[in-house]
Amino acid sequence: MSAQASFGPDTATPLGFVVQRGALLPLWLEHGQAAADPAALATALLAAGKPVEAIRAVVVALPVRQALWWAWVSARHALQLQPPSPSLAPLHLHILGLVEQWIAQPSDGTRASAWQAAQALGIEHPVALAAAGVWFSGNDIAPPGSPMAVHAPAGLAHNFVVAAVAVAATHGDPAGTDERFRTSVAQGMEIITKLGGWAAAVQLARHEFTAQQARTAPPRGGAAA
Repeated sequence: MSAQASFGPDTATPLGFVVQRGALLPLWLEHGQAAADPAALATALLAAGKPVEAIRAVVVALPVRQALWWAWVSARHALQLQPPSPSLAPLHLHILGLVEQWIAQPSDGTRASAWQAAQALGIEHPVALAAAGVWFSGNDIAPPGSPMAVHAPAGLAHNFVVAAVAVAATHGDPAGTDERFRTSVAQGMEIITKLGGWAAAVQLARHEFTAQQARTAPPRGGAAA
């Protein structure tokens, strides 16, 4: 086995970034070493029966707002395929609207409202998972009135996007689940294309993730006296 195969593709490349950020090294070693780029890796993962991991390979290459737009579209489609009970429909639509509002114009007020509504619903549904992604994308996840800011771990919002997109694909006729997963991955790749391709998208995602890491890292030398 070559040194590259042992440690994965160069993390300076889009493929290497995706493998590292998506924790996909074992699957890359098993299914994706022939992949020239993340698109080929996602396609290989789909072919290997790993649709959630294929979604993750695309999600981690996206900046958070674009990723959450994908989650919003997926959640909206899930509601169309399986409408909630009449008693819950208003809450589902309210959460979906808050997520859309935040994507269009991010604000801490909308972010908090989306999270509060998602908690009232329970975060198993794609709309609530998308709202959770909105909440954990922010600079501060401390409860209201807290004297200190609490930063979410870097990249946590993307985990909720993966969950939202994947769970949304399971809504509807079970016979169409595989096709919905393929359609979802294709949709995510279309977002990559609109951002200018994998290199451009990963550059944005890398910059954003690095900034999040710097924000959440403990001070050098320990806490100030």
